[in-house]
Amino acid sequence: METDSQSREAQAGRHGRRVRRYVRQSHPARPGLIAALCSITLVAGCGEDPAGPAVQIFADSEHFHFQSTSALATQAELDEGISRAEELWNAIGTFVGVGRLPNRRITVRLDGDKRDRNGGDHIDDRGVVHLLRRGPAFGGYFGALAHEIVHALRYDYWHQYDSWSWPNFPFLDEGFAEFVAMQVDPAKTGFPYYWFNPDVVAGHWLARGESIPPATLRDRHRELNTKCEHQAYPLRAYWLLYIEQSWGRQAVLDIVYAEVPTTDEFIANVLGQDIEQVDDGWAAWLLSRYAAAPGADAEAEEFRSHFDGIYVCRVGTDF
Repeated sequence: METDSQSREAQAGRHGRRVRRYVRQSHPARPGLIAALCSITLVAGCGEDPAGPAVQIFADSEHFHFQSTSALATQAELDEGISRAEELWNAIGTFVGVGRLPNRRITVRLDGDKRDRNGGDHIDDRGVVHLLRRGPAFGGYFGALAHEIVHALRYDYWHQYDSWSWPNFPFLDEGFAEFVAMQVDPAKTGFPYYWFNPDVVAGHWLARGESIPPATLRDRHRELNTKCEHQAYPLRAYWLLYIEQSWGRQAVLDIVYAEVPTTDEFIANVLGQDIEQVDDGWAAWLLSRYAAAPGADAEAEEFRSHFDGIYVCRVGTDF
């Protein structure tokens, strides 16, 4: 069995809260077994020296439990993550209302380096946040932390209403996570805006005739969400930003925290406007934001040249 080899409490700097850190030593892994596993799976950390025992590391705060192993993360990364997560808890609570936050601790796992075939950041079916490490320019482990924390804080709501089975809800939920993330963590350098002006990244898809209509994203979410991710994520977030700026934040919250299915008719009733009209207004508004961004065309060109390998979904081919 695993036994605690170290347990200590430390003050978490400027937040003034107590953070408990643990290091737990596991049985040494057999090098032959590791080599066999690495030959059939792309597991983050497989290339590291297996000599010596694997060590599990943890950090706890008031609202979060971070965990990993010494092969996949450092204690400093856990400490940074839990500090940032607590900041996000407070910011998101202010944004959506503290009454919408769960009465439980959120578990976050740091799962090692991002590889071509080991998936992406996500929430599993138990509500655990899984994060992968990118390069420093992309935010390391935490480029998508805010986005995934928003999802995790909505996990209980999803299950209370089975809302992911509703019309339009997957579009709304993914859009809301990025909509909130871009406002509570404006310095983030991860997907989908990276270090570019979000107005340019979102708007250039429309300006270049490469946008995916919101109706298509709503109707075909499961088919297009990952395949067309560089288009879908910013476009959805800006659809909700348009609603916030046109109807107010409460209108957004009334839609994304609905207690009845989020049909086109429900959204129209909240906004007092047919959803087709909302889509048209969003397109004109987003183009105007793009046009107002200094050097928008040049920055868009730089964005596309920097990420020239991304897949762009196109009408007639993908939708």
